Order: sequence, then C-alpha cells, then structure tokens
Amino acid sequence: MIQLQNDKDIVKYLETNEHVICYFTADWCGPCKAIKPKITGLPEKNPNIKFIEINIDKYEKLSNICNIVSVPTFMFFTNGIERTRFSGVNYNQLINEITKCNELKNDNTNNKNNTDNTDNNKLSNKNI
Repeated sequence: MIQLQNDKDIVKYLETNEHVICYFTADWCGPCKAIKPKITGLPEKNPNIKFIEINIDKYEKLSNICNIVSVPTFMFFTNGIERTRFSGVNYNQLINEITKCNELKNDNTNNKNNTDNTDNNKLSNKNI
C-alpha cells in the first residue's frame, strides 16, 4: 500500500493512475486495525489497481475536502474522479468493489476516457 508525502502528491497520483483505492485510516481506530491485516495483500493480488493509505490525522485537509466522517473509509477513483465510497470494516463489500474496478479495467483497455471526466468532480479543483 502506497503512502505519499503530501496532499498534492496524493491528488496527482489519483489523476495519473486509472484505478485508485484510498484507504482512510487513523492510528487510534480499532476497526482500522481490525481490517488492515485483511487488506495488506490486496495490492499484490490486484496489480491493475493502486492502493493508497491515508492517515486522517496526518492529511487533515484532504480528509476534510473528501468529507471523511468515519474511518475506515474506502474511496474508489477512476481517472481521478470518485466512483464510489463506503465506510466500515465490510471486507466483502471491499472485495466486490475491487471486482468492479477490475471489470472496468478489462472493459476500458482501449478506452481510457470512458469515465465522466467532469472537472468539477476532480479533487485537484478543490483547493488542495
């Protein structure tokens, strides 16, 4: 799981990779600690999807802009645009969303612009 240096690096990473899952967490979060061992191997099993771990205490501005109100929260981005999100330790839901990302990857192999690239939906337009 990737850990980047600052908010702007995270936004740039989201917009330069086709499929990214952001895992918002906190050191003090019991449910985050419970699910972390289950998700640790997911990046290796899903090489077409990038995974970023974002500590809400370290990246407070980004967490606020993303409206993170509870942790763990998983946000799914396609070409820099949020596709979906959920909060909690529902591992089955996480696997279902990863499966959808992999299906999108297979469907979009020759068409990277299949996502609605409305600039208003990009994090880079939210004063980070």
